[in-house]
Amino acid sequence: MRYLKILSVIIFLIACNDDNRVNYSDITQTDADGNIISEDKTDWRVDDVWNENVYNIFYDSSNFSTIEYNYHPHNFFSLKSANGVIPSDTNALRVDPLYPNPFADKGIVNFYLRDTGSFKALVVDNDLNIIKSYFIESHKGNININTDGIENIETNKIYRFYYMSIIGNEEFYGHGDFYKK
Repeated sequence: MRYLKILSVIIFLIACNDDNRVNYSDITQTDADGNIISEDKTDWRVDDVWNENVYNIFYDSSNFSTIEYNYHPHNFFSLKSANGVIPSDTNALRVDPLYPNPFADKGIVNFYLRDTGSFKALVVDNDLNIIKSYFIESHKGNININTDGIENIETNKIYRFYYMSIIGNEEFYGHGDFYKK
């Protein structure tokens, strides 16, 4: 019985510690044109449910001191998977997966806000350490983020974009995993 209690405590501590880590299952693999090769069904959506630690990071404004915005005149509605399915589309926010993924030099992720809203994104490692943050207070239209502007990304490692947008009274949450080879 004593060993069972000790084992229960150890399992509990391990389970609690998982909230402070990113649990990667896979990546959505894309080619250089943005076509989906293989898909992780949890990546690049706008209906994520985050754990409390991720929510806390996003609601701590000190994590968003870096304000960056890269406009790229790209028709976001032309990027579709090989079978023609649009990866993530709502009436307010559109997300196209990072491409290419995995990448050697740089990858690009595209967001499109159909109405004026705010946008935040974080790049984190497996331990939820913030590598890069993005914040745009009021924007409508295309947002393009290139990985070549993100310092300290190591090769042969998976990272995660967490992103959220508030458009009108709606909040959209998502994540996408990417791999630098």
